[in-house]
Amino acid sequence: MNRIRYALTTATILTTGHLSQAWNNNWDYMHNPENTQRSKHHIFFVRHGQYVSDHPDLKKYSGEEEFYHNDPLRSLTKLGRDQARYAGDAIVETLKREGLLKGDGTAIRVISSDMLRAQETAAIIHEKVQNAQNKSSRDATLILFKQDSILREGAPCSPQGSDWWPSDAAFYQDGCRIEAAFRKYFHRQEPDRPTIQKDKVKHSVDIIVGHGNVIRYCFLRALQLDPAKWLRLAPYNASITRFSINEEGLVSIRGFELANLKRFLDTYYRHIHHSDWSLLPRFYGLYSLEIFNSEDHLIENLPDSLQLVLMQNWFPIPRLIKFDIKGCTAGRSAVNSVDELLELYRDADRHSSPTKMLQPFKDMDFIILKEHGLLKLDFGKANDFADKLSKDIGLLAMHDFMDYSLLIGIYTVKDTEIVLYDEQLQPTWFYSNDRKTVNGN
Repeated sequence: MNRIRYALTTATILTTGHLSQAWNNNWDYMHNPENTQRSKHHIFFVRHGQYVSDHPDLKKYSGEEEFYHNDPLRSLTKLGRDQARYAGDAIVETLKREGLLKGDGTAIRVISSDMLRAQETAAIIHEKVQNAQNKSSRDATLILFKQDSILREGAPCSPQGSDWWPSDAAFYQDGCRIEAAFRKYFHRQEPDRPTIQKDKVKHSVDIIVGHGNVIRYCFLRALQLDPAKWLRLAPYNASITRFSINEEGLVSIRGFELANLKRFLDTYYRHIHHSDWSLLPRFYGLYSLEIFNSEDHLIENLPDSLQLVLMQNWFPIPRLIKFDIKGCTAGRSAVNSVDELLELYRDADRHSSPTKMLQPFKDMDFIILKEHGLLKLDFGKANDFADKLSKDIGLLAMHDFMDYSLLIGIYTVKDTEIVLYDEQLQPTWFYSNDRKTVNGN
């Protein structure tokens, strides 16, 4: 007997590292003890907006063939273009607030992966920044806009604690390229780089539009943390991660998510208070924490303070099977064949401790299992569930949250430590967050 719980998830970032590890100031090999000029190199790393993933001509390829055949079909959706405009507005607002638009425009560069969805996102952001630069300076200069194939999406390295599907060859090839991209763009300010002078500090800005896996890998590399944990990060469509690197090689990471969360909390609280059935995550607290080591010195490879968000654990009981539902089908499968899917499902369904930790299944996997009668939703309660879901989504849309998933977890109910299951796979019934079955049983 299995039960399923739902949760709508928004961006969640969890990183771990060896906090006692000493910070290497010369990580980019650009340390110059004779340099007395203060400088800051700012990197706004933006993930592309939502793109077409259900084009009828999309097919499964590997390596370079995947790029050449499918990439021209993966243009931004209308929502993706809106996301890119929001990201452009947020970057412009920050540059204005910090006085980084007044001066030589060549100090700002917009760089994108050469994949279509990244190019289109970058073009929208470039236009926003260029227009703002033209309005803020009489001597406005053209802001550089270029593409770089080294920033393409890929598999950085085998993720720790995961059984992800790419081959060793894919990790070997993509890993070298993505590491090269990090070394090319992540470093302190170059001596001959055009800059913007402000308060005796020379500033330079790179706005890089790329892909989720590349951003995750660079995030951990920049903080000198274990890059094998990159799969624990979740940069969503058009999300912005900002890095600042000073003349001493110190790296700080700043973002916009905290301010968005604070604006969201008031209406979120009212919604949750009157809707105990809501599928949204439960936020319990938001705290600012200063980190000290045993000698009372700030740890150098972390910001001066950390913003901690306490949330309910949606999966307090280990779930053998998980689904990440986005609402589209093209490319949304975690396995290569129906037989493989059914075999994995059967193994996980029958064992409380499966032989390996499964990655979340996706939309097509869910549909196939339902067609085989292994997942069952009572139609009498389907409309009620859809109504609850639409109310939650309405709240997210009100606050311009444009990328979220329906998270489903399946666990086996135990009785006196004995896992109850039949020899043949049985239909699975659906449960909502309030622990009441959607079908009423």
